[in-house]
Amino acid sequence: MTWVPIRGAVRQHREAAKLEQRELAKRSGLTERTVRLLESKRAPRTMYASSLKALATVLECAPEELATWVQRPRGKTDDDDDAIETVLALPQPGTLARRAQRERELGRDGTMIETPRGRFELVGPTLLKRCHAACAAVDGERFAIAGVVADYGALPARAASALDVDVGHGARFLFARNIARGVPFYATAFSRALVHSRALIAAGEAKARATVIVRVVVKEPVDDWKGFFIFEKRPKPQPFAFVVDELV
Repeated sequence: MTWVPIRGAVRQHREAAKLEQRELAKRSGLTERTVRLLESKRAPRTMYASSLKALATVLECAPEELATWVQRPRGKTDDDDDAIETVLALPQPGTLARRAQRERELGRDGTMIETPRGRFELVGPTLLKRCHAACAAVDGERFAIAGVVADYGALPARAASALDVDVGHGARFLFARNIARGVPFYATAFSRALVHSRALIAAGEAKARATVIVRVVVKEPVDDWKGFFIFEKRPKPQPFAFVVDELV
């Protein structure tokens, strides 16, 4: 297996962690020159797995967020070079795409949850990526979201109107869980009923785990309606939302 650095990923994660190059080098056991090289335009074509693991540990991220791996047999072949060149030439995948790939590699996509209401597929990176690609294909379908309620916030007035929610009854909730060690996943669910909002706010304040059954609601942007805003670093409107039907 050969690891191909993702252009700009080390710098992006280092700056997010508020570390200087020298500090990252010291904590990871790498040389400052190696860190500078990985962040430069002349970054090496490949990197050692040990270096990648050390950086991912310090930056508290999955290795797949810093590099892409290429499977290769023993011995150097032209096909190996072609595979690496292909990875280098492709646009770098986003975080969701990388986590979805990792979820599939681990065989954890399509996980089902048993509830008193039946079996529901657990929302993970692969399912979320599918929703982003063609949300109309899952409009009205029901899934499960599970994890720690890491944060909550008000439901914007325009979103409340789109979901036909009474003023002050709905809210937004951020669910967090790990697909695997170092591979976090986050999903935003919107509540309509005040009883659901109260229970999930309590879970959020206690940083407790919760499981909800949600329905995909698709609302086409029109006039001043731009879309649903989820919890993310750079919020952008989405044409669909996971809306809580019931608590498990």
